[in-house]
Amino acid sequence: MPFGEIFGKLVDTLIGGPVVKPFPKEPVKVPPKWRGKPQYDSEDCTGCRQCERVCPPSAITIDDKKGDFFHYEIDYGVCIYCWYCIDACPTTALSGDDKSGLYVDTDRTKEKLNDGVPYVECPVCGSKILRPARTLVVRQFKKYTPETLVRASVCPKCRREKTPEEIEAGIEKYIEEHAVPRD
Repeated sequence: MPFGEIFGKLVDTLIGGPVVKPFPKEPVKVPPKWRGKPQYDSEDCTGCRQCERVCPPSAITIDDKKGDFFHYEIDYGVCIYCWYCIDACPTTALSGDDKSGLYVDTDRTKEKLNDGVPYVECPVCGSKILRPARTLVVRQFKKYTPETLVRASVCPKCRREKTPEEIEAGIEKYIEEHAVPRD
């Protein structure tokens, strides 16, 4: 490259300002088919752990040993944004944010998402189970209300071993004792 051309580019750069983009002051335009952060919705989580199993860098951890909650954590500092977890999710608990750019702070602990699903009591036998996912309750009962949530919270053991009449009697007793609002 001749000296004159190099000097011309140097002058253009000095007069025109910096060539780099002023990120994070101005948002970066995301390219088409951008894969942003996986978003977690605890209302739709069933606790199946498929997302944890398929995550290549093990950015998703699930701990069900911490008291009354099923703890779900995504470490965005480790996540490679492959969206395998979103593809593996049988409900809509995980979705992708493809509209915003990616910004990971230098302190990776700030980037962790820590949420969880509370355990509920089976209305028939009283055992602790994960709260049913909102999408599954709506699929079964066509609406999501406190009563339908109780009806969907019957544990698998009771569904196998009890008759429908026993299950219905247990649900009705639970609804009365706990003053669950009717539909």
